[in-house]
This record gives sequence, structure tokens and C-alpha cells, in this order.
Amino acid sequence: MDMNRIYLLIILMLSPEMSPMKICDLRLINLYVNRVRVLERKAAQCTDRPLLLVPIIVPNVEVRLADWQNMTELHQGNEILLHLKLLLNATENVKTPECLYQQLIKITHNIKETSGLINKALERVSNSSVSVELSLLPSDGRHISTSDSTEIFNRFLKLLLGKMSLFLHRLKESPCR
Repeated sequence: MDMNRIYLLIILMLSPEMSPMKICDLRLINLYVNRVRVLERKAAQCTDRPLLLVPIIVPNVEVRLADWQNMTELHQGNEILLHLKLLLNATENVKTPECLYQQLIKITHNIKETSGLINKALERVSNSSVSVELSLLPSDGRHISTSDSTEIFNRFLKLLLGKMSLFLHRLKESPCR
């Protein structure tokens, strides 16, 4: 699927008149995962990837399944949003050479789109708009400090495949029927 079709699909899914089923369509996760993998490969090809002088903070996106399943949909969505805010903060504050910087600009866009998707899903769950404070910590209370800027891609990919997939799958079973 070419990038223009992917963007069109995402725009349609995030439009206000979309049906709840489209938010919970798990194919959307696959689109994001494929995009992040492409960006990750391009970033790995950058020859000018020095370690960062100032470490960045990335979220620990590990899923403890028993804990995750005991959370409400609202709590799960808020935790994902918090992880996305930490990733967004990392992408916007990292100083890298041009090659890697171009990939970070693209992943920043993907993180923002994903945040929009989660916000729309949470609005349907809570019937109101949702905001997350960056000062709040995820339920696992851990984050990771790293000097490797490519860890942003790795953490975002793990978030998509883990918590976000579980969250959208859960929504598909409840409000998205």
C-alpha cells in the first residue's frame, strides 16, 4: 500500500464522522508498525549516528498482562497517551545529525497521529475529551534513560505491538461492536 493511501486511510479513521469500528480496526496498527519499521531501517542506515551528549528519556512500554487486563479502558488509554507524550518529548528534544533528524521528524508525525487515534478512542470510551499530564507516571512507574536516539523507534514499535494492540483489541470487543 503506498503512503498516500495510508495517509488517506488514517485521515478517514480520525475524522469526526467515523464509525467506532474504524477506530478499533487492528489493521491500523499494522500500518503504523510497517511505517515505523521502514523509518527504523532508514535510521539504521545513517552513518553519522553518534551517541547523544544528553541522554533522552523513553518510556518503559513493557506489558505485564495480568496488571494490564485489570485496568479500565480509560486507564489503559491514558497510559498509552503518557508513553506517546514521553516519546514525543524525546523526539522533539534530541539533537542529531541530518540523516537521523529526518527520520525523527517522520516518527514524530506518526506519534502525533497515534495520539490522535488513542484520544478519539478514549473520547468514545469516556464520552468526553481526555487530557494527560506529562508529570504522571505510567502504572509501572519506570522509564529509561538512553544515549541511543534509535531507541525511540524501538520503544514506539514495542508500544504499538504491545499495549496499543491490546487496547484496540479490547475496544473492539466492547464499545466498537
